[in-house]
Amino acid sequence: MIYDAEEDPLCYEGTTVLRNRIGLRVQDELDEFELAVFITRFEEPWPEGALDLEHYKSLHHHLFQDVYV
Repeated sequence: MIYDAEEDPLCYEGTTVLRNRIGLRVQDELDEFELAVFITRFEEPWPEGALDLEHYKSLHHHLFQDVYV
């Protein structure tokens, strides 16, 4: 069976666009928004940690908390 991203519950129905906080359903628009937010969050102090899985998850949350649900 081939994986079909259009049936992914993390995406808007009938698309391959990940669900996001502002409801963007066009991938190019989401990409622009994600980059703008990433750049802003990247400039802020990062969560401290030991570069283990939990720390990686906290870094990911820090960078993308404004974009994804």
